[in-house]
Amino acid sequence: MAAYWFAQGTMFWALFVVGHDCGHQSFSNNKTLNDFVGNLVHSFHPGPYTGWRISHRTHIMPTMAMWRMTSPGTRPPQAYTRRW
Repeated sequence: MAAYWFAQGTMFWALFVVGHDCGHQSFSNNKTLNDFVGNLVHSFHPGPYTGWRISHRTHIMPTMAMWRMTSPGTRPPQAYTRRW
């Protein structure tokens, strides 16, 4: 029984991670696809996708702005792309 609970918890966590990536618009370059998949996988989660996405963005944006301002040696994403 414990193995089943572990497997089920792992699967629900994986679905949450996919929904989380959709909420950050990092699952796909297509916003419509992100929202569709996010709504689909959050249907297995107790919280609705759109409400969670909005509240999570409100929560994470000040944190990310503070990280960018206080982390020494950070570089913009363009600095990590290789140019041939």
